[in-house]
Amino acid sequence: MISRNLFFSNFQINYFDYKQGSLRFLLDNYSKVGLDKSILEYKDKDYITAIKSDIRQTYFQAIETVFEVFFALLPDKKRKFTNRVIEKITLSELPYLKIRDIAQNQNSLDFLDSELRFPGNEVLTLGEYVFYYGLNKREDLRTDFLKSLEAIKYALWILANEFSDRKEYNSYKHGLRIFPALQKFAICETGTMKEQLSFDLDGSMTFFSFDNKTKEVTYTTKLFDSERDIRMTSICSALIWNMIKFRDVVFNKEKKDKDYQFAILIFEKEQIAEATKTDVSIQNFKYSIKPENN
Repeated sequence: MISRNLFFSNFQINYFDYKQGSLRFLLDNYSKVGLDKSILEYKDKDYITAIKSDIRQTYFQAIETVFEVFFALLPDKKRKFTNRVIEKITLSELPYLKIRDIAQNQNSLDFLDSELRFPGNEVLTLGEYVFYYGLNKREDLRTDFLKSLEAIKYALWILANEFSDRKEYNSYKHGLRIFPALQKFAICETGTMKEQLSFDLDGSMTFFSFDNKTKEVTYTTKLFDSERDIRMTSICSALIWNMIKFRDVVFNKEKKDKDYQFAILIFEKEQIAEATKTDVSIQNFKYSIKPENN
C-alpha cells in the first residue's frame, strides 16, 4: 500500500512542464532530429503537426490531472476527508458533470469559501485547506491567500470550460479521428465569388464527431495555439504544486533538511487572464452535415 506520505513526496509535480519544455525544443529544432532517415514518406509539415498535437494533448492531460487531484482532496458528503488520496484518485472516475457545472456557472466554486473548524477553534476556508494546506500559521499571508483563492476559482472555471467538451481531447487520444484538412477559410461575395475575408488555417487540425440520434456529423477545425497551450499548462502545474507540495512538506517534514525552502505560489486573476489570450487570428471553425430525411 502506498502511504499518503510517499504519494505526496513522489508526485511528479513538474511532469507537464518538463514535457512541454521538451516539445517546445522539438518544435524549434525539428529539422535536427533526423527522423527523415527513419520514417517512411517523412514530411516536416507532418512532424510539426504531430508535435503541436502533442502539446495540445499534454495541456488537456494537465487539466485532467488538476481536477483529479482537486476532487480527491475535497471532503465527502459527510464532510469527512480521506488520507487515502491515491486510492480515491484510482478508484473514482473523473466527475465530468461537476466539471461541466463549473464551466457553466463560475459561482459553483463558491463552496471553497465555506469555513472549516479545527481543534483549537482554528478556522480555515475549504479553499485554504485544498490549496494552502499547512500554512495556517502564516497569518501575514492570509489576505494574500484569500485573494489568490479568488484567482484560483477563476482559473478552475477557465480550465473547466476548455475541458468540459471532451470531443477534441478524445480525438487526440484516438488519432484516427483527427486529420489536417483545411488550409484556408474565406468569405466570398455572392455572384462574383470575390474574396472579402479570409483566415489562414494552415497549421490546424480537424476532428469530427457523430450524433447517433440525429445522424449529424460535425467537423471542427482548430488552429493550433501552442504558445497559449504551454502557458496554460504552466498554470495547471502551479495549481498542482499548491495542492501537492505543501502536503509533502507537512507529511514529510522530518525528512526535509532543516533549512529546506519551498515556493508559496500566489495567483493573480490578471495574470491568468493574460495567459488565456490567443496568439492566432481564429481559434476554431465548425460546420455540420445533417441528413434531410432524419
